[in-house]
Formats: sequence, C-alpha cells, structure tokens
Amino acid sequence: MKVSAKMTYLGMETGTSQNGKPYTVIGLLQGFDSERIYVNDDIKQKVSQLKPMTQVECGLNIRITSDRTYMNIEYINPVPAK
Repeated sequence: MKVSAKMTYLGMETGTSQNGKPYTVIGLLQGFDSERIYVNDDIKQKVSQLKPMTQVECGLNIRITSDRTYMNIEYINPVPAK
C-alpha cells in the first residue's frame, strides 16, 4: 500500500549492527505517533540537509505481513513555509 503523509522530521541516527553493517534511522512524527524508519543512502542524503522539527511530505510504501509491518520511504520533501 502506498501512502503520502505530512509529518514532522525529528532527526537522524546512525549506527552499526551486531554484524558490523552500518545503518541509518530517521524519526518521523504524525500527531501523537512517532516512527523510526531505516533508510537508504539516497534518503539519508536528502534528510541530512533538514533541521529537526521540519515539516515534510513523505511517500511511504507499507507492507503488512502476519508477523511484521514493513515501511519504506520512497521520497521525502520539505513542505514549503506558508
């Protein structure tokens, strides 16, 4: 399922998994719900220019299985100030 959502960008965190692979997670907020989403290098590059609490529009690809929900960001763009 593909959705478009206006959210608040909270920030980015990088780290290394137990098997030594680097990862990047971004935080997004919508209402009272926050999400931590693992992102690829393209999205990492785009959000590295954003300040926390920036309003963004995201294109999300959500896949729900019997044991887990997967969320991938297809695009993220800052919402122009009014």
